Amino acid sequence: MVSVKKLDEAKIVALKLAENGRYFGEKVSEKEKSDLFEGIDEMSKTSEFLKKTESSVFDLITDKEFGWVTLNLNYNWFVNSIVYYGLALNAGALPGSIYANNIILALMDVPSHFVFPFLIETKRFGRKGTLAWGMILGGICCLSSTLCLEFAGCDENSMLDILGKVFAYTGKVFVSATFSISYIISGEIYPAELRSNGIGLCSASARVSAMLCPFVLSLAGIFGWLPGVIFSVFGISAGVLSFWLPETRGKRLTSSLEEAKRVLFGGYDQLE
Repeated sequence: MVSVKKLDEAKIVALKLAENGRYFGEKVSEKEKSDLFEGIDEMSKTSEFLKKTESSVFDLITDKEFGWVTLNLNYNWFVNSIVYYGLALNAGALPGSIYANNIILALMDVPSHFVFPFLIETKRFGRKGTLAWGMILGGICCLSSTLCLEFAGCDENSMLDILGKVFAYTGKVFVSATFSISYIISGEIYPAELRSNGIGLCSASARVSAMLCPFVLSLAGIFGWLPGVIFSVFGISAGVLSFWLPETRGKRLTSSLEEAKRVLFGGYDQLE
């Protein structure tokens, strides 16, 4: 609220928080109230909030540092969406029962939400590393599945058929995880004043790719391996580009664009 000059609302909320933190019946003294309001007034005068308090969604595109980040995140969401729905809608093309394949692919979302939340909190991987390696491995699984099914014989129970399905299931685990991580890292990268705009822009990219997904799958009528190769190239390329995203693990959320640039690219305000 302070970052967008809503000082009166900020004072009301801060006072309520102060009152809620008291013992039953204890009230905030006039001196404490005065000190609280003075602190909010001082905060509004700092250069951190005066540099650029009225940023717009165009700043996320035109800004020198954030322009590349926004482009990278939008491509990341675009790829996550098209590969995720591509694997889900391609269940009918896998060997075996279409019903069993659909159920197994749906269940593959479950393990990803148990394992990857721990990985994004580790120092070795963090948000960026988990996202990047998840997309790269997901793309490799798509390519492996495509190659196995392409060279499989007529026997539905052949080893290549089984491996093709296993790689498709495993790829769904990775892509399901990276789709969720995209929400986390995007929300932590964008400052409060532009967070809804930034995530909305990324979400729009994901919706576009979701609409394109059935058309990519229809390319199997030309070459059976083409959709899988396209998904693989998308996944691996987006994973590699994710290494250039700023790491948000251990960094506090920011309020303004200038503050976000200082924290994410300047290396300040680490939480640990």
